[in-house]
Amino acid sequence: MSIIDLPNERPVAVTMFFVGVVLLGLIAWQRMPVELFPALEGDQVTVAFGRSGSEPEIVERDLLMPLEAKVATLPKVSESWGMINGSSGQLRVRFEAGSDVKVRELELRRLAADLQRAQPPGTYINVNSSGTEIFSSFVMTIHVLGQADGDINTLYDLVEQQIAPRFASVAGVSQAQPNGGAGRQVTVTVDPYRAIALGITTDAVTNAVRRNVGRQEFVGGLETEGGRQVVMLDGRPPSIDSLANAKIQPNRAARLRHVSDLAFGTAREESRFRVNGKPAVGLVLFQEQGANLVRLGASLRERLGEVRAEVAPLGIDLVIGFDAAEQIE
Repeated sequence: MSIIDLPNERPVAVTMFFVGVVLLGLIAWQRMPVELFPALEGDQVTVAFGRSGSEPEIVERDLLMPLEAKVATLPKVSESWGMINGSSGQLRVRFEAGSDVKVRELELRRLAADLQRAQPPGTYINVNSSGTEIFSSFVMTIHVLGQADGDINTLYDLVEQQIAPRFASVAGVSQAQPNGGAGRQVTVTVDPYRAIALGITTDAVTNAVRRNVGRQEFVGGLETEGGRQVVMLDGRPPSIDSLANAKIQPNRAARLRHVSDLAFGTAREESRFRVNGKPAVGLVLFQEQGANLVRLGASLRERLGEVRAEVAPLGIDLVIGFDAAEQIE
């Protein structure tokens, strides 16, 4: 019996075979992640480092050589090569085939963090791996259009506080990042005459601001009866008045408000663009790892319609700039 005669001789078996293929495809469509750029893992990790105002010899002695010594302790290192250009440099590390690059990257980040703590202010050490994860996580860009004579910074605040959280709450979205406007910031303006009268230098004011303006950082975990609890260190001042009353130097009574004026205002604009002749703010959406891009795109388009109807009375419109799900469909 030939393959051509098989449908006539075994019709039930052939039917069951194709039904099984269809069912397998339906299950795979529901469960398998669909991505425009599959997350491919490279075999190379790059360390960018530098120290503002330092000579190349200093950067090599204090950063590159210690990094090379720490890299030598990692397993399965195939080769490494470094380069210094002025006050900055780069160290690329390639691992042997079959190495778990994510684990090696984590180890290298830990080593870089240890070295960073021993360096003076102004030093940076950043570790990045070569791969397509950033492309695989990219799902959609949305242009938020305002009125032609509207304030772009007000539009940016609206996007950051009201619109971005609506898209970030969609299942499968890992981050909604606005850009194209200026955020809010606290400006500390030092009065040189008041500072001189109190014998305070601008460096002392700068150090006081850095010392009193911290960030929320993860410091570890705590075992309790209810399970493991996350411990966060919140170094942020509760208000601008609290920052204004911070001491400039521990052994002196002078406070920031005595030598400077603190104001809550708008930061410097780093980027700005227009769409169809109107001021716009961009909103970049990223997907969670393993999310189905096609279904996520449909959910985001549905949410876009809801948000567009809500902000239309304000003279604001939302336009899709790029849709990765549409490229697959």
